[in-house]
Amino acid sequence: MRKRSYVPNVVYTCGLLLHGDMLVIPYAVSDSATGFATVDIKELLEEMKI
Repeated sequence: MRKRSYVPNVVYTCGLLLHGDMLVIPYAVSDSATGFATVDIKELLEEMKI
């Protein structure tokens, strides 16, 4: 029996880009569209300290 690879409600990123103090994270929205999330790296690192 062949396993299916579809997993609902999961976002897989393909990496990220550091642009100044911002991380730019591309992600798939569907088979034909891409979205981008951004986060300030200083704020992210502060949140990770907690």
